[in-house]
Amino acid sequence: MPSNKTRLFHADAGNFSPLNSGRCPLCGGSNASFGAGSYDGTHKVFQGWCPACTNVCIAQETNDEVKRRGIEHLLSAALRRFPADRWGDEIGRLIEIPTVNKLISSITEPTVLEQLDSTLKCICDMCPVVGQRSSFNYMEDLSPDYGAPA
Repeated sequence: MPSNKTRLFHADAGNFSPLNSGRCPLCGGSNASFGAGSYDGTHKVFQGWCPACTNVCIAQETNDEVKRRGIEHLLSAALRRFPADRWGDEIGRLIEIPTVNKLISSITEPTVLEQLDSTLKCICDMCPVVGQRSSFNYMEDLSPDYGAPA
C-alpha cells in the first residue's frame, strides 16, 4: 500500500550518490530509492525512501548495529509510523543508536495470530471488489502491526 507520507530524503540530494540496487539498506525491500554519502566527510550515511520503511536517513554504523541485533523489522515499523513533520525535532539529522532505542521502544511484536489477522486485513483493504485480485505485494506491503498504514 503506497504511503502518502512526505518524502524527506532523496537519493541524489547534495553530496549523496544514488545507489542503483533499488534495495533498502535497512529492511532489504525492493523499489527503494537511496543515496550514500556523508554529512561530515567521515561517516557513511544512507538516505532515501523505502515503501516499507518510508523515510530513512541512517549512519552505516547504526544500520550495521541494527542488523547485528536483528531489530531491523522493529525500526522499519517505527519509521513507518513516525510522522514526517516530527523528524527534525525528535530524530535530528540522522538515525543513530540512541534514537533507534527510543524509536523501537514504542513497538511491540504481535503474536502469530495477530500478524495473520493484520495481514489478511491489509490484503482485504487492497481488494477493490470482493472476488477480484488484491493489489497486495508481500515484498512491500507490511501488516499494520509492522508499520503499514491502517
